[in-house]
Parts: sequence; C-alpha cells; structure tokens
Amino acid sequence: TEQWLTESSHGFVLHPSGPWRMTWDMITMFTILIEAVYVPFSIGFNTSQPMAFNWFSTILFMIDIVLNFMTGFFKDGLQVMRERFIVLNYLKTWFVLDVLSTFPWFLLSGDENSANASTLKFAKAGKFLRMVKLLRIMKLSALLSSVEDALFTPALLLTMKLSKVMMAIFLLTHWTACAWGWLGH
Repeated sequence: TEQWLTESSHGFVLHPSGPWRMTWDMITMFTILIEAVYVPFSIGFNTSQPMAFNWFSTILFMIDIVLNFMTGFFKDGLQVMRERFIVLNYLKTWFVLDVLSTFPWFLLSGDENSANASTLKFAKAGKFLRMVKLLRIMKLSALLSSVEDALFTPALLLTMKLSKVMMAIFLLTHWTACAWGWLGH
C-alpha cells in the first residue's frame, strides 16, 4: 500500500518539495512577513493598508487554499500523493486557520468617520478582526521547515536558523512598538 500512496492519483497533484511548490511557498512566506509587519502597524498607528495589497494577499491566499487541496504531504517519512488523503489531511490540519486568516476582514472595517455609533463600533471591530491575518504566522514555521529540508549545506541551514531567530526578535519588538502606539492613541 505504500507504493499506492506515493503514486499521484491524477496529474494535478503537486509534489510538496517540487520547485514550483517551493517557489509558491517562498512567495507566501514573504507575503506573510509583510502582513506581520503592516497589519499591527496599521492598527497601532491608525493608518489604512493599501486596498491593492489587501486584495493581492486575499487572492494569493485563496489560491493557496486551492493549491493545498492538491499538494501531497509527508506522513512519517512517507510521501502521500493520493487526493483523498491530501484533502482529509488538509481539512484536519491547516484548513480552518487558512480560511479564517484569508477572509477579507478589511471589508468590515467600514468608515470610522461615520456619526452612527453602531457603525463606528462595527468599523473598530472590523479593524481588529484584521489581526486574524496574523494567525498565518503559525503556518510560517511549517513553511520554513519545508525550506530547511531542501537546504543541503550546513552553511545555508545555519544561515536560515539564524535568520529565523533574528526575524522573531524583529517581529516581537515591532509588535510591542505597535501595541505602545495603539495605547498612545
């Protein structure tokens, strides 16, 4: 049965470590990092995100959800390329997080200059709901580990691990500064 699981059930199943999927994962990682910086900044300092970027990231992650239903995975060292198992695995692991973080919460933020109190409360709630996008940070670790698995030289692996630590420190200090900015408003 191991041989059966590793054979693709159809031509549209993507290899989890293939060059196309790795490139896609790098694009999504970069977008997650941009959102991890910009979403807290926009909330902490009461600025608005560019609508074009909001739509770009929403569409990008909607496509990512579709691709995750078609991308094989590794289970206990065994590569699984059967569509039924791929779908079940994705539904049990990242699907709920992906849907919540991909929903276009920015559409709920509305106009904060409105005189209507209920509209103002809804706009503020919509603004904080954009923080749900930051749930993708949890997925960043899995994406980074798949990239680390593809790195064969110790120097590249060490550079990647050091970059992860530096990025974690940067994001933590950035989020703290944004929280202080929000408290100051």
